[in-house]
Amino acid sequence: MAGFPGESGIALAGCGSTNLLLVTQGEADRVRDKYLSFFKRCRRILFDSTSDGNDYEGLDWPEPHKTRDLAWARTLPARQNIGQLLSGFAPENLIHGLTTVTLRSGANLAAEAKHLGKWHQQCLQECYRRAKSKETVPSLVHEQGEPSQFELRWVFRQQNTYLRWDYNVRSHTGMASWNLGQGRTEQPLHIEPIKRDHALSEALFFG
Repeated sequence: MAGFPGESGIALAGCGSTNLLLVTQGEADRVRDKYLSFFKRCRRILFDSTSDGNDYEGLDWPEPHKTRDLAWARTLPARQNIGQLLSGFAPENLIHGLTTVTLRSGANLAAEAKHLGKWHQQCLQECYRRAKSKETVPSLVHEQGEPSQFELRWVFRQQNTYLRWDYNVRSHTGMASWNLGQGRTEQPLHIEPIKRDHALSEALFFG
């Protein structure tokens, strides 16, 4: 791995036919001032919004489709688990009477929650599309929650109808519970976090 001479925090690595640029904490201003034109030579540009907030997302990237956020990659296990849960229901049952969808998360998960919420909004839109519904898709609401905790809530007009998904990233445990008209069901969760090298691969090749 070779870095720019005399500079720290930015590194360029060769990976077969892929050039990977890693930009790290506190470097957004220097990237904007010195290196944006250089990025055209890179296949992938990785950053971590957990460290830098929206600093890198706010840059005017020459080719935005090349950028990947490691915070997005870290949501992979949660996305897989939620996707498996939702796939067990007919889209019509998921959206019937749906009024609100809320995602609560701890402040330490703000970056991951942003990506998880955006992905979940796309899931909602797909549910409505598959159900051929003409109703307005609810906009997911973000709220502050407990540290290291994700809480997803689907609220319906019908009494005693709900869908909930809770996950604690520290204990790797949680609970999914729902009642969509066929009685209350609970399902304990165990979700292993993605390993660092796997998160890097996810962002580099599949993000």
